[in-house]
Amino acid sequence: MTDMMIKKSIKRVMAVLAAAGVFCGVFPETAAAHFLSSAEEWCIGNEAIQGYEKQHSIWQDDSILTLQNCLVQANHDEIKLREDGEKRYLSNIKVSGENDVNAFTFPGGFIYVTQDMIDFCRTRAADGTTDMNRYNTDSIYNNGTLAFVLGHEMGHFVNEDYLRAYDKRFAVDMLFGLFGGQGSAESVMVQQEAQDILNKMNTRQMSLRVEEQADEKGLRYVSRVPVWSIGNGAIFFHRLCQLEAANHTRQDWQRSHSKSDVRLRRVLGKMKEISGGRVEFKEDRFYLDHQLFMGTGRLDSTAEVDGLERTYYVAGQIASAIEAGLWSKACVAVAEEKDVFVKPHGDGSRLVVCAGKKNRNGTYSCQRVIGIFECSAKELQEASSVRKNKEVETVRFLYQQAAKPVPKDE
Repeated sequence: MTDMMIKKSIKRVMAVLAAAGVFCGVFPETAAAHFLSSAEEWCIGNEAIQGYEKQHSIWQDDSILTLQNCLVQANHDEIKLREDGEKRYLSNIKVSGENDVNAFTFPGGFIYVTQDMIDFCRTRAADGTTDMNRYNTDSIYNNGTLAFVLGHEMGHFVNEDYLRAYDKRFAVDMLFGLFGGQGSAESVMVQQEAQDILNKMNTRQMSLRVEEQADEKGLRYVSRVPVWSIGNGAIFFHRLCQLEAANHTRQDWQRSHSKSDVRLRRVLGKMKEISGGRVEFKEDRFYLDHQLFMGTGRLDSTAEVDGLERTYYVAGQIASAIEAGLWSKACVAVAEEKDVFVKPHGDGSRLVVCAGKKNRNGTYSCQRVIGIFECSAKELQEASSVRKNKEVETVRFLYQQAAKPVPKDE
């Protein structure tokens, strides 16, 4: 077989792959058709989970279902449940006792999250260790971080990643029958070339793009819930960075993803993008409108959250408020926690900085929680100009920054 014949055959392979939508990492937002129907995808996934559930303890957690419902309600244009009557729908998320910090999606909308992952997200420790004394199921920082993980997995389902994977697999089978007779030299050569192409796309190079797209979905999904921030994604990857540094290795579930520091930089880049460059991080320091936030670029730690993670949360919320046109004097307000949250902490007197709008009846609607602060309305309203504490100072600073005119592009 001549080199010219091989080249022609490879070109024909590439043309078929392109037609199948599997070449060059092309992933359209919606796919017109797949080799598998939604029902067939569900059957494959259902069979797979039967085997998985025989190997591990499986249960449902009401708090996880609550997070799932929040994500579904805020993103109902994309995420559907069985009761919606759709052909493709998401099943209730289940918890696995598998000994691993992990979350994963089977074909057909079956999502599992391990208890280790839940513990990882619901503890304050940034190094990934579980300190049950700090375990908090109500924290907006921890819940938002876990919601980002769940949103990432939902993104795999919404993006039809398994269906696309099957498209590629069936494309190979199709190619085997397209070129030459069975056992011919040309057939063997083309099969080898086709398999080599697909192996490269289906392994690390392809999976990195798929995971990046799932990250993007996860950020979008959490950002549509007023109390969660795209900064929760930064919190998650920051913790992974600490975990990797402590272990000096990457676990199996991390190897199909980009390095955590790369994913963290993507989230911070997203904040800068949606805020038009007004929210930016440099060397773990937060800059708002090109100035160090509060002069230090970092919020203080509290008993509930690490200072850097708190900074990520607030920065993400400010970026989203800017994107939505809610970062202004007319939109930013301060309220007590008990007036914003159904389940406030303690007596609910902590202050919440909100971004929202006034309703037609004159009431104010909080559309985004910018942050929660360890001070009371009485402390904030004191006439004295003496700075009582950093929390009061931060609340005042946020309101002042929102009241400033939008800076002109440099």
